[in-house]
Amino acid sequence: MSTRLSALPLKATLLRSALLKAALPWLAFLVMFLWAWRTSPLAVPSYGDTLEMVWGTQYYARTLLHGASPLFMPGIFYPLGWHTITLAHTPALFLLALPFQLIGGAALAYNGMVLLSLALSFVGVMRLVNLRADHLVSTTLALVYTFAFYRWICASGGHMHFLWATSFLPWNILFLQQLRNEVSPTHRRRLILYAGLAWAGALYFSLYFVWIGVLPLLLLLLDGRQSLLQRLKDSAAITLIAVLVASPMLLLFYFGSRADQLSANDATVLLAWGASANSFITPPLIHPIPALQSLARTIFNGPASAINEVNESNWGILLPLLAAVGGVIGLRRSRSTGGLLVMLAVSVVLALGVALQWGGHTLHASLFAPLNDALWRLGHALKPTLFTSSAPPAAFADIVPLPDYLLTATLPFWESARVAARFSIVGGLALCVLSALALQRMPLLAKVALCGLLLVEMWPVPTQSRPLPTELHPAYTWLSKQNWAPGQSIIELDVTPIRQDATVLLSALDDAIPTVSGAGSFTPQPISALGSLLGRSPQMLSRPDVAVMLAGFGVRYVVIHLKSGAGDTYEENQWQAAQVNPFMRAVRCFDPVPQNQVLPYPICIAELRVPPSFAFRVFREQGWSEFEPWGIWMLGHAAQATWIALRPVAQTLHLNAFPVCLPGTSQHATLYVNGVQLTTHVWSGCGSWDQTLTIPATLIHSGANTLRIEATVALQPGDSRIKNETRPLSIGFTALDVQPVAP
Repeated sequence: MSTRLSALPLKATLLRSALLKAALPWLAFLVMFLWAWRTSPLAVPSYGDTLEMVWGTQYYARTLLHGASPLFMPGIFYPLGWHTITLAHTPALFLLALPFQLIGGAALAYNGMVLLSLALSFVGVMRLVNLRADHLVSTTLALVYTFAFYRWICASGGHMHFLWATSFLPWNILFLQQLRNEVSPTHRRRLILYAGLAWAGALYFSLYFVWIGVLPLLLLLLDGRQSLLQRLKDSAAITLIAVLVASPMLLLFYFGSRADQLSANDATVLLAWGASANSFITPPLIHPIPALQSLARTIFNGPASAINEVNESNWGILLPLLAAVGGVIGLRRSRSTGGLLVMLAVSVVLALGVALQWGGHTLHASLFAPLNDALWRLGHALKPTLFTSSAPPAAFADIVPLPDYLLTATLPFWESARVAARFSIVGGLALCVLSALALQRMPLLAKVALCGLLLVEMWPVPTQSRPLPTELHPAYTWLSKQNWAPGQSIIELDVTPIRQDATVLLSALDDAIPTVSGAGSFTPQPISALGSLLGRSPQMLSRPDVAVMLAGFGVRYVVIHLKSGAGDTYEENQWQAAQVNPFMRAVRCFDPVPQNQVLPYPICIAELRVPPSFAFRVFREQGWSEFEPWGIWMLGHAAQATWIALRPVAQTLHLNAFPVCLPGTSQHATLYVNGVQLTTHVWSGCGSWDQTLTIPATLIHSGANTLRIEATVALQPGDSRIKNETRPLSIGFTALDVQPVAP
């Protein structure tokens, strides 16, 4: 009896010890989180991309509660509409956030989703590192990865999709590490399933993991105890599970992007998305301790403009040093570290992008010119829409090329993962696991000291707390009070020039006015073509042709955001140009209100007034006169015009034209659409050519299309056969109109 009684205090002591051991890591987690997360539960840490999440949780709640589908929003990218699946923030995020949204609103949903994601990551890394180290080391490295600068800016800057996807990564690697040593067939099948599900989980939150998720398989392929054939079979099974489970998400994105006719980036854009080689070995570039921030910026030694997402994979100085020691220890003890080292090396190389950079500057060397020429021509042969020119442009001529260049040129969809720097997240996790090997073999005092230094070096910068707007900007309030007819819309402009951010989505959600503007990193080809036209100069808004192009999108009001303030700025020049356009009427500029800190600047509105009878619905590029009361002249032997097709369907071209009438001459006109001859007309006299032609769908591009007209006869400068005329007139047009064929 006494033996039993004496055992009870011992069991209670062991239980308290176990509970304390389990609670201490979470206490450390909460201390770090609460110190750094300075955001109220009813506020968000920043605006910008954060507001995409705010919009999504509100939009999904409203549409689903009304029994509608949230996957298509007809009032965005009007009149095309927008498949919301193409947004970087995926349906999985918004659906998971719905309970928070219903309980306390969008701000609480954002805060709750951040905390959940960080906790998921924390547990995953602790379990992963516990395979090789004790609780002190695993807790420390779990905090380092969970609150790593690149992930922390995802939490505080609105990239919730990548934050969640990278929270699944430790679990994926954990199951692969366990699978590497497992011999039981039953347990192996279970671990294969878990690894595939973890990869699929990441895919549901970020399609970046289509390719990033391949890297952890190197652990299995290079370090497994089984035969190479078996490891290949296991890797194939994991990939198949991930693809099958994530297929609803993948298929929705594929069909949504096809339906939205998304425009492709030019290859030159990819130069900006690789990380600088020296950015990986610095403390966070905005470290909360000034001395460490100064050290980080000294090591990076780049311009302030380069301190952005691509150069924020800052893993500090101590973590890479410990990982190097851990790598040596691991290689001496067994081959089991080889996969980690290869995974680390591959992730770093891929994170550098297509060209080597240092301090935010692309490095150049003329000796690489022949290789660059060959790589570019290979890309042009395989992906002509990405590598658009037959020879490399100047920006690519003598760069120091990296493997990502070859992969971009050859692998399908590789370029869709625009931000190559994001591959570094896999390397960061590898650094944590390798560091555990070094820390675990150190004396206790040294281990505690180094763990403390690791946390100090990687300590997160505190967030801000920004309230969500409590009312619309007065400009949008005014717009919401106008009488709107079906088919009418607005277009929101700034220096970009067509606005594409979350404020567009939030305004459309609140005022329900269709907008040609949109959100996200992908743009439908017609909107992209319109943006390229408007982006040539802020003075484009003064041209009647531009007003006609806008009318083709149903625009009734042009909404100009004066983000940079009044003065000689791009937006102010847009506003001044709109006021002199004969087909626009200035309404007024609206000052901001304190209750809306998201749009804390004036917004100006102009009304579009294109006469319904106006007979010229093309944009005059070159070879044209100004508009005259009767129409326009074609000048010289060739002229070119552009129009924007909303969809690649057949179009009607209506024209009414007459030749410059000179004795003894016969005018010929040849029309080309996108470089293909459409028709030729020969005047036998001086009469009009009034014709409606059908342009087949096979000649039409979704977006910008070119009409070229060539004439055989044109007045020579100084020709006296037409009195007081010095222009090289060739053909006069009283109508030149392109429209889709009526259904």
